[in-house]
Amino acid sequence: MCLFRLICIACLATFAGTVAYEPVYAGTSYLGWWSTQSEINVKGKIVDQAGHSLEGIAVIERGTQNGMTTDHDGNYSLTCTTSEPYLIFSSIGYVSQTIAVNGRTVINVTLKEDVESLSEVVVLGFGTTQRKESLTGAISSVGEGDISRSLASTTSGTLVGKVAGINSRQSDGRPGASTSIQIRNMGTPLYVIDGVIKDEGQFNNLDVNDIEQMSILKDASAAIYGVRAGNGVVVVTTKHGKLNTAPTVEVTGYYGWQNISRMAKPADIDTYLSHYIASQTVQGSSYTYSKEDYAKWLEGKEDGYRPFNWYDFIWKTSPQTYISVNAQGGSDKINYYFSIGDLKQEAAIRNYGGFYRTNVQMNIDAKITEKLTVGASIWLPAGKE
Repeated sequence: MCLFRLICIACLATFAGTVAYEPVYAGTSYLGWWSTQSEINVKGKIVDQAGHSLEGIAVIERGTQNGMTTDHDGNYSLTCTTSEPYLIFSSIGYVSQTIAVNGRTVINVTLKEDVESLSEVVVLGFGTTQRKESLTGAISSVGEGDISRSLASTTSGTLVGKVAGINSRQSDGRPGASTSIQIRNMGTPLYVIDGVIKDEGQFNNLDVNDIEQMSILKDASAAIYGVRAGNGVVVVTTKHGKLNTAPTVEVTGYYGWQNISRMAKPADIDTYLSHYIASQTVQGSSYTYSKEDYAKWLEGKEDGYRPFNWYDFIWKTSPQTYISVNAQGGSDKINYYFSIGDLKQEAAIRNYGGFYRTNVQMNIDAKITEKLTVGASIWLPAGKE
């Protein structure tokens, strides 16, 4: 009897050794003997807020290395391996989203633009973009907010004091006079407006309220424009309407005064004559003005003895006025921007004239197909002194 019990115990121990198992942990439950992980295939399409397909969006299963990117039509298909999968949708320039699958097989996503992230992306030229931290050269950007706050009559004047490495000099103070811009004291830079090379005069005749952004390309970052970019490049992007936005009308204007603040004023007649006579007394020369003449000048009532204020005759407080009206918007296929602005800057010298300029700007973009967009721009500056 004892021998039989020992044999049974040994057999049971052997059997138990063959079927012993480690419990499998999945999520919050122990699955035990026949535990398996369920797989689910999720597919869908990723678009932006305008409904355009987004290519190259990263789709990653959270907590794993399982992921892929969308194709040129914005489609993706991913097999999830965890029991309670979450998908992360992310790309530079868009706000990342994390979405629970919850057993769904189709998940379509609309990504929103990340304005803060886009501010760190710089346009180099010909549609190429890079993040600032990956650039080998130096690029400075001035946005719409900084540009529109300036009251300068020329575009070059709006850059003064806003960008490091720019040397500016205004050789005269005539109305409408431009400011000479040099990037790191290298000479006149290359000006590119909406992808088209322009000269300095055309650059200065832009309406500052039509500019969306100005980028200053220095050093190696300007090499993409070739030999002509040896002195640096000023890249200007004008405003365009946005798709699927309601029409909006914006009116901007100001009225101001200009005067001479540091011009030395001439002495009055009493100060002038007393110092003049004192100088002749010290030199021992004969007097130009007698006592009678001196008294007549001070009285100032007799013809030939009336003093004249040349300062007030030459200089005056002159006005500067500006008004601009623009309209922009877009449907699902066409976006537009139209503006007209008028600038008047009177001279501080009496009867000198002034500077007068009228700008007309129009940008239209039409989306013909998903991959073809046609645009047209009209810019008509008309200025005179």
